[in-house]
Amino acid sequence: MRELNENELRSVEGGKNPVVYGIIGWGLGHLADAIIKEASEYDHTWDSVSTPH
Repeated sequence: MRELNENELRSVEGGKNPVVYGIIGWGLGHLADAIIKEASEYDHTWDSVSTPH
């Protein structure tokens, strides 16, 4: 992620700028990706445990 310039930092502190929502959305997107990845890895683990060899 690129560095924020001074104006963007001020607007983030003010909390009245679309930049804030962009950062929040970016963070939530990454969180969702991590959860999905974790869930799919968990499914694979569960398959190997429950499948008789």
